[in-house]
Amino acid sequence: MEQETKNVIALLLNVLLLPGLGTAAHGEKRRGIIQIAGIFIAMFFVIIAPIFPAIEYKSMIIIFVIIASLIASLMWAWALLDGVAFVQNREEFYIFKNLK
Repeated sequence: MEQETKNVIALLLNVLLLPGLGTAAHGEKRRGIIQIAGIFIAMFFVIIAPIFPAIEYKSMIIIFVIIASLIASLMWAWALLDGVAFVQNREEFYIFKNLK
């Protein structure tokens, strides 16, 4: 497969399917795994908030959802920047350059 096609597929996987999946498929496995783990941590916060027995206050549930939204947004933005860097072949867009 041509490198340019591989770069576009990585960007689309990051944006449309699962942030980090395109990064890992592009060959940046450590970065991709961290991005995917961040998304799963965010999902954990959303799932655990309403069922955790110690959370009796509505404000705590809201805080959990806000934390989850923040984590998911950051992971998605990071994966998007990685995808754009892949398409443009520019390493200066990389966040945390040493995580390859």
